Amino acid sequence: MATSIRGRASADDPRVILDEQIGVFEPIPPYPPRTEREGEFYTLGDGEMFINIGPQHPSTHGVLRIMMELDGETVLRAKPIIGYLHTGMEKQAEYKTYTQSIPQTDRMDYLSPMSNNLALCLHKLGRPADALPLVTRLVQEHPDFAETWLLLGRTQYLQNQPGAAEQSFRRFLQMDSESVNGHFQLGMSLLAQKRYPEAVATFRHATSLKRDFGPAFFNLGFALAKSGQEREAIPAFQEAIRHNPEIIDSYILLADLHLQLGEKPAAAELAKLAERLNPNDPRLPTLRRKLEQK
Repeated sequence: MATSIRGRASADDPRVILDEQIGVFEPIPPYPPRTEREGEFYTLGDGEMFINIGPQHPSTHGVLRIMMELDGETVLRAKPIIGYLHTGMEKQAEYKTYTQSIPQTDRMDYLSPMSNNLALCLHKLGRPADALPLVTRLVQEHPDFAETWLLLGRTQYLQNQPGAAEQSFRRFLQMDSESVNGHFQLGMSLLAQKRYPEAVATFRHATSLKRDFGPAFFNLGFALAKSGQEREAIPAFQEAIRHNPEIIDSYILLADLHLQLGEKPAAAELAKLAERLNPNDPRLPTLRRKLEQK
């Protein structure tokens, strides 16, 4: 029997605090309902129930959840919910350790999971040079697998070979032109080569494909600022903060940008927010001195 845990955030809406742990059978939700899922409960008739099909492997490959509304063995309604694999992978990798991320690299391409895992582990061990020949061999043996080119490009990038990485990412995008990760990685290689206008266009495309991609908005703002487009960089950094409010870098860079434009009040407010996130950040004293000088 599940132990009651008070103050548990709802899996549907973290802003809602539930009174008890959710077990195999969920309790009757309060009325009026607080989340969409709780509201759906009150649409059920006598003898009806909701059952989730997926996401799991191998039947739906981890990407598809189907919420079934049943009356006995009769399916009344089926609601498909897509996007679990890649969206979950990207967000989870932002806060997981290397060890915890191994299942993520395992699922990036289930045709060659071991190669992805091996490259991750070698990088963690500080041996990217050992990973490069293995990944290169993988590309030679499977040149038609798009993900191998993405893996090669990332390995080359970590080996400080941004030019070679760019070519690998472009080869990958020839096979998968709408890959958000592919455009993001290409933009990173262009930034490393200080080709800021091209990086701006690349990150713009990445954010158009995934409008909640905070890191892409951050890099877009950085590339715009480096291109001399400080005013245009501000909304990009604001979007980065909106999607990833826990990342202090966005606050500090945006505050510095406002100072360059002579907008001290906006910079001061951002500095306060950054200090709340991490009062010990070594960049904050420099930012405070700039504010005092202005």
